[in-house]
This record gives sequence, C-alpha cells and structure tokens, in this order.
Amino acid sequence: MLQHLLDSRAKYLAYDRDCFKHYRDLKDHTRNFIGASVGAVFTDDRRFFCAAFRIAADIIMTAGHCANGIDGADKRIFRLVGYPEIEMKILEQIPPRAEEPVDDFGDYALFKIQDPAVAGFWTAKNFSRDIAKHQVIIIVAVSLIPKELAEHDSKYTWLDDVRFSRAYSSKTWPPEEVGTNLPSSSNRSECIYHRAPTFPGMSGAPIIAVHAPTKVGGPPTFSVIGMHLRNGAERGEDCGKAFDYNVGIKIPEHVMKAMN
Repeated sequence: MLQHLLDSRAKYLAYDRDCFKHYRDLKDHTRNFIGASVGAVFTDDRRFFCAAFRIAADIIMTAGHCANGIDGADKRIFRLVGYPEIEMKILEQIPPRAEEPVDDFGDYALFKIQDPAVAGFWTAKNFSRDIAKHQVIIIVAVSLIPKELAEHDSKYTWLDDVRFSRAYSSKTWPPEEVGTNLPSSSNRSECIYHRAPTFPGMSGAPIIAVHAPTKVGGPPTFSVIGMHLRNGAERGEDCGKAFDYNVGIKIPEHVMKAMN
C-alpha cells in the first residue's frame, strides 16, 4: 500500500487538495454532531489506521476488516475528533471473531472501550435504516494520504489528517440504479452505494445523511444511515463490484435493536 502511494504521490496529493476539506473547515453544527462519536483507531506508536464511532458510552463500531489489527493488541486506542487528546483503551471484541469477514454484510465489528465519560454520543434516535433516493451524505474520517505523503510541521496533530468532501456527488444511489457484476436477482438491500470521495483509512467511518433544516435559515439535521467499507472495485460478491461507486452497509438490525 505505502509503495503504491509513494509511486503516485503527486496524484494523491492533488486529489487531497482538490476534492477534500480539512476538519477545521466543518461548520459548527456538524462538529457538534460528530464530536463525541466519530474518531479513529490508533496503534501503539500513535499511528491511526481505521475510522470508528461510538454507539454507546463504552462501545465502538468499525469495519470488520479492521478488526484483525485491533483484536488481541494490548495498546490499541480510540480517540474522538471532538476530544482529540483523550485516549481510550480498546478492550475485547463483541462478540469475539477469529477471522476477517469474507463478505460485505459481515464486514463490521464492535469493541468495548474504556468509558471516556464524554457525553453526547449517538443513541438509537440518531440512526436510521431508511435511506432517501440520492440522499446527500457526508463522511468525516482520517485519511492516510496526508499522513504518509505530506510533510507536517512541529504543530501537527492527528486532526490535521481528518478529511471530508463537499462534492455535489456526495450522495447515495439506490441499488437498482448501480451497475454491478451481480445478477439482477441479488439481494442488495443492506448495501449502500455512494459517491462521497474517500481515502485509505476511512474504512469504518459512519455514513451521515444530511437533511434539510427544520426551519428556514436553520442548520441541517443529521442521521447515521450506515458505515463506509471500501471502494467499488474490490469485492466480487455481496454488494459486488460497483465500479464508479463506493460501498458501505446499513447498520445491522440487531445492532440497532441492542441500542434501544
């Protein structure tokens, strides 16, 4: 992965410059919504490698393919974008899994963390499995590109590598509108196809729906409709090869029920 990034360094940095905004560019209402819930998983040398988010005071959700890099490690920690200096030790997986998932629908993992005593995390009322056609979304997560390829000065903090996009194409598409390698009879009801720009490191980030303000001139409202997994070219089954789309999944029903 790193060698590939280095070989295409100029192109990746141009993509970062032209298609993404920094965490500091988020509106206050967006920061307030994500601050106590969205974060990143760090290794023992303080390098992040996946996104994650809180679904309870002491439970985080992330992509299942990130789990092997977390499970069994003594010094993995979780940090929140709204409280970047607080380190929460990641504890056991719930339930424990021995192998990396082999399909999109099982590509999620839950972990216990040390309760940071930070209020304002998402509860069941902030989540939805209903997705409007061409729903506008935002994905806010750490990106490995600036960390691996850019030069940081002495004032660098990990929030300098948090990215999001305001691209007009940052929307979801109904499965029936997405061309894949799957037969038309395939069940893709749990799949989320979207065109929000993403980077390596953003696996496990929540897919956040942006809704129109409830009153004229007010801020938008938000709901969490799923989790980002990968680009559309990687897997040939389940959600399939989605070509021009990125792929995520809805929050599983049993996870939603456990939050009530």
